[in-house]
Amino acid sequence: MSLLYLRNGVVGQLLRSKCIFLLFWKVCCSPPEDPIKCTSSNTNCTITNSIGAFPDRTVCRALNVVYPTTEEELFSIVASATMKGSKIKVATRYSHSIPKLVCPSGEDGLLISTKYLNGVLKIDDEAMTMTVEAGVTLKELIHEAANAGLAMPYAPYWWGLTIGGLLSTGAHGSTLWGKGSSVHDYVTALKIVSPGGPEDGYVKVRVLNDGDEELDAARVSLGILGVISQKCLLEQIENALMPCPSLLSLDPSSDFSKPFRYTSSSISAESYRVGAKQANLQNKCIQNDKRITRVSILTFLDSEKSAIEWVCVSIVGSVQAKSECGVTLRLQPLFKRSITYLTKNDSDLGDEAASFGKKHEFADITWYPSQHKAVYRVDDRVPINTSGNGLYDFTPFRSTPSLTLAVIRTTEENQESESDDDGKCIGAKLVTSTLLNTAFGLTNNGVIFTGYPVIGYQHRLQASGSCLEGPEDKRITACAWDPRVKGEFFHQTTFSIGLSSVKSFIQDVQRLVELQPKALCGLELYNGILMRYVTISSAYLGKEEDAVDFDFTYYRSKDPMTPRLYEDVVEEIEQMAVIKYGALPHWGKNRNIVFDGVINKYKNAGKFLAVKKLYDPMGLFSSEWTDQLFGLQSGIAMFKEGCALEGLCICQEDVHCAPVKGYFCTHGKVFEDARVCSRQESLNSKIYAE
Repeated sequence: MSLLYLRNGVVGQLLRSKCIFLLFWKVCCSPPEDPIKCTSSNTNCTITNSIGAFPDRTVCRALNVVYPTTEEELFSIVASATMKGSKIKVATRYSHSIPKLVCPSGEDGLLISTKYLNGVLKIDDEAMTMTVEAGVTLKELIHEAANAGLAMPYAPYWWGLTIGGLLSTGAHGSTLWGKGSSVHDYVTALKIVSPGGPEDGYVKVRVLNDGDEELDAARVSLGILGVISQKCLLEQIENALMPCPSLLSLDPSSDFSKPFRYTSSSISAESYRVGAKQANLQNKCIQNDKRITRVSILTFLDSEKSAIEWVCVSIVGSVQAKSECGVTLRLQPLFKRSITYLTKNDSDLGDEAASFGKKHEFADITWYPSQHKAVYRVDDRVPINTSGNGLYDFTPFRSTPSLTLAVIRTTEENQESESDDDGKCIGAKLVTSTLLNTAFGLTNNGVIFTGYPVIGYQHRLQASGSCLEGPEDKRITACAWDPRVKGEFFHQTTFSIGLSSVKSFIQDVQRLVELQPKALCGLELYNGILMRYVTISSAYLGKEEDAVDFDFTYYRSKDPMTPRLYEDVVEEIEQMAVIKYGALPHWGKNRNIVFDGVINKYKNAGKFLAVKKLYDPMGLFSSEWTDQLFGLQSGIAMFKEGCALEGLCICQEDVHCAPVKGYFCTHGKVFEDARVCSRQESLNSKIYAE
């Protein structure tokens, strides 16, 4: 007992020191590196996610990566890849999606990074809208809006997401009010670049506006409809005039003074090859009969023929004259909020969860099941003249000393190998109490926390992520999950359950805790279960009803064949949610089994697939993973030795677990239809091994 006390006493001091350090350390950090790595000159590349490993731990490869900085470059890139039949995937700055959404099929695909497509294009104060490029981060959007006296009402809590990425995966904040917490429901216009046929110049550009049915497919697209693009200047396209001279008539002296009339509202285009000295013809515009049509003549290098390709691109769609058409979001006037955290026993959590979100606009709940504790976020708007300049710099999103991260990770690895559930529970209580005592990183004035309520402007309270900032410090500090240091390595399970079923689900989890009181201490080391509110959406792949989103993070071994302590309880919760309660996944998180057969849960899945076929008939933006996701091919569940340990399958036989290490495939304790990897007595393990 003294050894256990000593071990956890040391760990406790480290955890406490980490939290205290994070309260004051706000300057330096090693920012995350680019998730794309290439052997030379942007060729022979690999891509990973922010934690350095996909659910199946495969390495995703691509032949090339490109970093467009302009819309013209983006058009030419998509056109070139389409002509070659290359698979295409769009990559974001920090690559935070855990599933393999960013992986092109095979090893000869193309990655298009939006890292430099990061401009704020237009802020319309009168209309209260903001138009941005897809690579703009949530932080940039929030603060640029605030500078104009505007606010994004609801958003995810982590500001390292890009607008293109969070739209593609349906990322959200927490509310049941208004149009809900999903950012995609505040999109009023969207421009998307997809493959085209020869008649389109091999690239097609669509501008979608409120009221366009296809916008509901593009709101949450998983990146398989095309590339969310940047600004354009358009007139209504109708009987447009544009110069597309024939290949034979084009010469360096062409001045495009004589227009060629096309009578279709969807303008035809031709491809032709000319010398590099034609660069002065790029982006020619002509005026005729008081109608202006923009002609994009795009350049890109044809590596096989060492020549310059020029593509006369048609712009398909209609918008009002001179409108900016990147991603346009509807905002609100800048406002203030008041936040107070209240801690209660979780005995009535089932009843409270269903109603709490209707009482407070920005409500959420953090649940610590093993401690029988729930923390309620009482969060509402207050008059703009209310005193207060609070700041939310969420403690786990701050930079952490790499040495501290390594010691904490080593401690958890030892707890796992020694089945030290007491150590995990002691550590969980320390983490929880420290976060509660420091208001999770809230301060009343940007420096210290003096008490509740914390009142401040929306842009200072709605999201954080300071570990992304600061100069490179040679990894002395880092984000806690940075794969370059020994730190957090985890699974994340996130799903939404309809409000009408939330009480029953919570009670089922509480019954599991009664049977295994220490089983969920491991979740509480990662700050328990975050419960956020989401609303029904018109997006084809959005939420089907008002719901509570349950989000929890937990230990993952570096060895895929090593089972986790109490993994059967977490697996039962996961399967209970998905199978018994019909939970919908967060598209940017989760292990494979949460996605198995998921497309059948979306009533508009057929409409989405119809738009997919229209936008990308060759499936260039699709991959093996997304085809499996939509049920177009099998394989999302991967049955092999140890597959259930990583959530690649639901175990059907013992070999899917780790029988040699004492983990066998058994039925669930509360949800008996679950099949989970449960630790048995050592005698059983010996008999099996023999």
